[in-house]
Parts: sequence; C-alpha cells; structure tokens
Amino acid sequence: MPAINYDLLIEQGTTWSVTITLKKPTTVPFDLTGFTARCQLRRSYSASEVLVSPTTTIPDPKTDGKIILSLTSTQTTGLEDGSAVYDVELVGPT
Repeated sequence: MPAINYDLLIEQGTTWSVTITLKKPTTVPFDLTGFTARCQLRRSYSASEVLVSPTTTIPDPKTDGKIILSLTSTQTTGLEDGSAVYDVELVGPT
C-alpha cells in the first residue's frame, strides 16, 4: 500500500480524533480483516522520544476500510506547541 500524507491539527487540552478511510484504486474500501493499526507522534522522524501514541481503532474491518486515531484531553494537554510527525502503521495477519 503506498504512503499517504495528511496534515493534522491537534489542539492542546481537547479530546481529538480523526478517521482515515483506506480505499483501493477502484474506490472500494480496503478489507482490514485481521489487521491492527498503531501510531506514534514524534518531534521528527529521527527522534527516539515518542510524544504520544494515539489509540487506534478499526471499527468494521471487513467493509469500511476505516481507522480511527484518538487522543484524550489529558494526552493532548501534554503536547507542546509546534509541529510533530506521525506514522500510522498497519500490521497484517500472520
């Protein structure tokens, strides 16, 4: 699956979530059955320190291709002003 780029805005002290929908080139949602997702935010791609790891949820893996990333207000309060980078990684069934 090719990499994609989304700019995200996360306000400090707020409960935050975003839904990412993965679709095949035919616009059919990607079947995520058996997949798990994980995500980390860091200051830069080479930084070893993880600022925060959003909760990742795949609500209906078979039919909608959606991944939900979410942070609590406590997690976003700890984020400093400035930019960060993130990756969402899908781990397939073994």
